[in-house]
This record gives sequence, C-alpha cells and structure tokens, in this order.
Amino acid sequence: MKQSCLVVLVCMLIFSCPLANSSQTIPLNDETYDWVYQYLDYLFSRGLLSGLHYATKPYTREEVAKSIVLARDEMDNSNWVDEYMVRRLENEFSKDIGSEGTQISGEIGFLDNFQGKSKERSVSRKKLSLSAGIKPNPYFSAYTRYVVDEDLAKESTYTGKVWQGFAGDASQSYICFDLSNVSLFLGRDRLSWGESHFSSLILSQDGFPLDMFRLQGQWGMLKFASFAAVLSPQDVEDSAGTARINRYLSGHRLSFKPCCWLQIGFSETVIYGGENRNMELYYLVPFIWYHGVQLNEGKDDNTFFAVDFNLRPLKDLTFYGELLIDDIQVESKSKSDNEPDELGYMGGTSLANILLPGLEASLEYERISNWTYNQNKPYNRYLHKGKSLGSKLGTDADMLSFSLSGWIAGGLRLGLSYFLTRKGQGRMDAQWTQPWLDANGKYEEKFPTGIVEKKKTSRGFIEYDHHNLLKIGVFAGYTDVRNRDNVENSTDYSCEAGFSFFFRLRGSK
Repeated sequence: MKQSCLVVLVCMLIFSCPLANSSQTIPLNDETYDWVYQYLDYLFSRGLLSGLHYATKPYTREEVAKSIVLARDEMDNSNWVDEYMVRRLENEFSKDIGSEGTQISGEIGFLDNFQGKSKERSVSRKKLSLSAGIKPNPYFSAYTRYVVDEDLAKESTYTGKVWQGFAGDASQSYICFDLSNVSLFLGRDRLSWGESHFSSLILSQDGFPLDMFRLQGQWGMLKFASFAAVLSPQDVEDSAGTARINRYLSGHRLSFKPCCWLQIGFSETVIYGGENRNMELYYLVPFIWYHGVQLNEGKDDNTFFAVDFNLRPLKDLTFYGELLIDDIQVESKSKSDNEPDELGYMGGTSLANILLPGLEASLEYERISNWTYNQNKPYNRYLHKGKSLGSKLGTDADMLSFSLSGWIAGGLRLGLSYFLTRKGQGRMDAQWTQPWLDANGKYEEKFPTGIVEKKKTSRGFIEYDHHNLLKIGVFAGYTDVRNRDNVENSTDYSCEAGFSFFFRLRGSK
C-alpha cells in the first residue's frame, strides 16, 4: 500500500513543480547533498578552499563551482583522496559556471532506512525528494524541492497533514534575482551560520526551513547576508480568550576573510512578535543594530549576537569556535541584575590527512547555559514550529564529541564517533521564572541545573557511494543513559543497527 502511495505522490509532485541554475542553493540537512558538505569540510581543512566563506551556508552551486576551480589550481601536493573528491565535485558542479541560455533541471531522490533497536520494533522508513528548477537568463531563477517523509510524519513537533503514514512539505521553494555581486531571494530555505560540525549556536540547519526575504552579497574578502522571516504563530490564552500571536525573525551577518588561513564572522538575530503586530521596518534595514533599535523603541524583543572564527595555522590543522550572547549583565544595581548570563560557546579542532590519505579526526565541545534561547514572553522564545532555531542541544546542556573517518577506496568510507552529553532540567519552552529576585546576595546556579541526564553514544558506519547516484550504508551504535529525562537513578541503554539505501536521478539541459 505504501509503495502505491509513493507512486501517486511522485506523479502529483512532478506535475505541480515549476521548471538547475547557478543561483540554486545546495540543500542543508538533506541526504541527497550531505556528501557535498562533507567533501567541502574535508577540502577546507586541507587548505584547498581558501576562497570559500566557510561558515555562511547554504552555498550556491556557482559558489562551489568557482571554489573547486581554485582548489584545482592549489593541488600541488595532493593525494588520491583530494583528487577523488575534487573530481566528484567537478562532475556535479562544472556546468554551473558560464552556461548560456535557459537552464532546466530536475531530480528525484529516494531513501530507504532500515533500523533495528533493542527493546523496540524494527522499522523501515522511506523518504522521497523531488526538485526542479529553471534559469531562463543570468538574472532570474526559480527552484522548488518537495520532500515526502515517514520520519517527518512521526516528528513530535510536526503539525501538518499525515496521509498513509507520510508527511510532505516543500523544504525549498524560491525565486532569486542575481545582480553583479548581489542576490535577492524570496521563498523558503534553511540557513546555517557558524562553524560547528554538530549544530551551530545562532542559526542551525537542524530546524524547519524559513519563509523569508534574503539579501546577500560578496565582495572578495567580505560576504554579507541579511534576511527577514515569518515564524510559526502562537496561540496564547488569557481571561479574554485565545489570541493569535504573530512571530518574526530577522538576522544579518558579515563574514570577513583577511587571509587564506583566517576567517571571522559576526552575526545578529532578533525574534519578535505580538498580537496584530506586523514586520517592523527597522528590523528590515540590513545594516542597523537590532539591539540598539530595540532599546530605543522600548520593545522587549529577543536579540542575539554571535561571533565565530576558523584558524588554520597548518595546512591540515584547523581550530574553530563560536560565542553566542543572548543576555549579559553589565550592571549590578538591583536584584534584576543578578540574572545569570545567558551564553553559549563552542570550540573545536580538526586534523586531516592523519598518517593515511583522507583520514580525518575532529574534537568539539559545545556548552549552552540555562535560560539561553528563552524569554519572559513565550512568543519570543528561539523556536520555530517547536524546534530550536539555534543549537539542537537546546538550553542547559553541553556536549563533547569526537569523530574519526577515512577512505578505504574511491567511494568507500567508514567512520566512528562518540558523544558525551549532559542535559540539565532547563528547557527552551519552560515557564520564565526569576529566582534571582528572591536570592539573598548574589544568585548562582550550578551547571547543568538540577538532576542531570548523562548520555554516552558510540556509533560506527561504513558506506559506499557510487558517483553521487547510489549509496549503500551499514551502521551500528550503542547508547547508555543515566538519570533519563532528568529522573534520578533512572537508567537506560539501547543498541541499534541498520542499513540504508539511497539513489538519485538527475537530469539537466
């Protein structure tokens, strides 16, 4: 029954899509294109993508194509893995530079993921993606990508329709106008700003896509991005009844690349809303300081500032980090100034080409203090459709991660990873209380707060990818949990194993 449902959905989506184009962004958090970001991560750590503004994602196809041309020129002391990755990327993106005339593309991807867990019933989850795009001239393009997913239907925060166990939605759908060094974007897409290999602090790819207007430009060592998005509304009940609260998110970012071994990024976002409140014009101005405007306008909106960097002192060695500031106290005049600082920070390092070509290790630590992403107004929490706009760790948590991956032969890759996560009792959607107002003297909280859930996860995989068209993988993992769900002495463990099968059909002219 499910197979026939998939066939019907494919036909419906094919005939409903608009008719790739160099302005097309490469999807984030998508099995079809995860390999692109994996390859770019590795080549960047090898020092072969010095022209790429690494931490401002998603990349466009043209942006990657130009970076690969430069990488080819810098491959003096390359190994077979470098050559393999660059050649694969060239095969995918070489047509995205200098093409004339109308460009049309279409693509279908199918994933079947079988997973068995101890204490649970084995499941097979299917996912179908369908995309199409058109670029009739160098200045205009349109693109749409639909996803039909069994996992999405079971997502606890998903509020859309479910049919025969499947949920469907447009993960990307937009039009884009390209000028000399500037692009204007209107539609839906995911954003990721930051360096983390796990989940960036200020904008992460792990949440739902945003419906937005975006302005982006690049001038050599500088890249600027600004957007204004509509978030999921929120119903608030009071004595007068239920009110529908409109919610919005604006953000801007400047990435600075002073030399080939250093990049620095500055980002700011603001989330705001209210009953019958519309988008504020001052939050649409690309270069205005959001926090300053909020103070001058007397609004209690929720602003965030972040800085990130990557430093590569040696060709195969990279250090990177992020700092997120939600709220910090600069005065100590009243009890309200005892409110704890709401911060997040992340630091990591990666080392490529260890002993063997293509063998890469990374180590990363991420920490987010309690109350971060939260606010006294529920509609100003850093959430969209119930998911975090920032790190998927949420608040009141930290994580240490280690990964090791390498290549056995062309297309054949394996890897190991380990995660140690601590989660306190704080939550992004928790009721806003102010215990610091009742404290005698200085208020302090331990980190993480309350009963701490501690989780250790080990995972391994081996996969074979045939020319970006067919991928087969096998994986296994073990998870041990102490104080599960912040309940003292509640323990749990689980073993999992499974395999995945993915294929893609792509055509263009």
